[in-house]
Amino acid sequence: MLVYFSAVHWLSTPNGNEYLQPHRFTPILARLIYCSRLVFLEAVLPHFSCIYGGIARPPRHGLLQRLNAARREYMCDGTLSPMGEFLSLLSYSNALRRSQGSTFRFHQSDDGEVLSWNGNQRLSMVDFRGLACKVLRSVTASCSRLVYDWEPTHIDLSLIRDNLSTTTPGYSFVSDPVNQLTDAYSELLLRACISPVDGLLQEQGQNLSTWDAKVARAYLEAHDDHLKGLMVLCNFDGGQCARITELLTLECFNTASTERGIGLWGAKMCSITRHHKARLATNNEFYVVRFFSKPVSRLMF
Repeated sequence: MLVYFSAVHWLSTPNGNEYLQPHRFTPILARLIYCSRLVFLEAVLPHFSCIYGGIARPPRHGLLQRLNAARREYMCDGTLSPMGEFLSLLSYSNALRRSQGSTFRFHQSDDGEVLSWNGNQRLSMVDFRGLACKVLRSVTASCSRLVYDWEPTHIDLSLIRDNLSTTTPGYSFVSDPVNQLTDAYSELLLRACISPVDGLLQEQGQNLSTWDAKVARAYLEAHDDHLKGLMVLCNFDGGQCARITELLTLECFNTASTERGIGLWGAKMCSITRHHKARLATNNEFYVVRFFSKPVSRLMF
């Protein structure tokens, strides 16, 4: 059924009398593979029990063995399953797409303010700058909801001390006693638990409360959405764009094996990425430091 479903998507719309070009069909097939993997992962290792579907949450041990057993049979290339057919078809479509060359080219106006492509698609620098402001407003609003309108004691970042040369495990400007932020997490957790609106705890009787699973799950999903918006904002504001893998591996505190990648310098927040690309040739690693503007720095703080 899935193979037939993918074949229907290959037909052009609305008439369906011809096939789509590889550059148009390949993204559709890639999205179908992505969704199929998510459904497969949820079916094999469900995160929550689904009573209406008769799916019980498996025990927390032996998950890797359970996943690999099903993955080798249904998810790998060359298997007698729809996913094997999808992967083979995706590889073939990518080969055709590369052989056909570029589908459209970019054109820039004489004044350098408007970028156009694909005939009627246009992007001006004014719209692009407005996109950054829109993302900043959206991320600021989501941050305010996540912290339940909590504000730190120090608003002026120039008063915050951060010793970037300290490599002690657990150190950060948050844990520095001079900044008086060591109790900030406890204050935020208390505010989140007892908030009358969307609080994480629900009363079960006198002096007894339990986690509200629905609200807690919505909070975690909002947290993930906030991180995605924050990473987009970092790429907009930090100058040279960073890889998403670099942003996802930044540490807020020093650990026993790595140094933190978030710091404060000159009243501005910065991200510190360590690269080892040239180490084989020069035996040296180099650092990429991206400083953020004051509104973004205050938001990250």
